[in-house]
Amino acid sequence: MEKMPNRTIKFRFWNPPGKAFVEKYKYSGAVDELFNKDDMLIPSQFTGLQDINNADVYENDIIAVPAKPTPIMTQKKYKIVFKYGSFAAELLDQCSTLNFIFMHQLGEFEILGNSFENPELL
Repeated sequence: MEKMPNRTIKFRFWNPPGKAFVEKYKYSGAVDELFNKDDMLIPSQFTGLQDINNADVYENDIIAVPAKPTPIMTQKKYKIVFKYGSFAAELLDQCSTLNFIFMHQLGEFEILGNSFENPELL
């Protein structure tokens, strides 16, 4: 049987009132209590991937994928989401018919920001 590689499972949490991420959060109560109080903290899970600058990629990050195969084409912006049991990138340009791709299909990409701190990227 093939051994699966180790994957770091970690989260960061967006705190809407504080307008900041909370990382390395320790909570000793029930998980349901944490997320049912007026969205006190919004979780974003680490995808297990890094961008071209070695930055960790989380759900709700906005990434740029360089245009290929020619430099005439423009880069595309995607939002990282968790759908169909996997992390994926959802195209932010509504004019395209291909608007959803799985992370392993991306190739190189760079994080531009996230949808919480940089809503203008949406």
